[in-house]
Amino acid sequence: MAGFRRGGRGRLAPVRRGEVWIVGSRVSGRDQYVLIVGNDLLVESLGSVITVGVEAGEAFAGASMVTVQLTQPFEGTVRAHWVTTVRKDRFERMVGMVDRHTMDVVDAALRAALDL
Repeated sequence: MAGFRRGGRGRLAPVRRGEVWIVGSRVSGRDQYVLIVGNDLLVESLGSVITVGVEAGEAFAGASMVTVQLTQPFEGTVRAHWVTTVRKDRFERMVGMVDRHTMDVVDAALRAALDL
């Protein structure tokens, strides 16, 4: 199964690095936003996807080297220290995609958060 996207007529299409998705939380029962940060080849070959959490809403006032402000596809804050894997069957709906520059900033925030 390559990635996971609910498509028309039950078809699956690959998810991609840089996409923002809503995933269902088994713990809180609420939907959560995540940004896919895992390598596309890993996304295709594994049963889960490496993501970071995204908080929707106005820009976070306490910006740091592990947070990235989003203006597209919506206003919010990427939390590079909220790294988690998400099973492909929990992806519910793609919200949009971040641009290349934003992904470069997210990559730098991940390096800072993970001391890479």
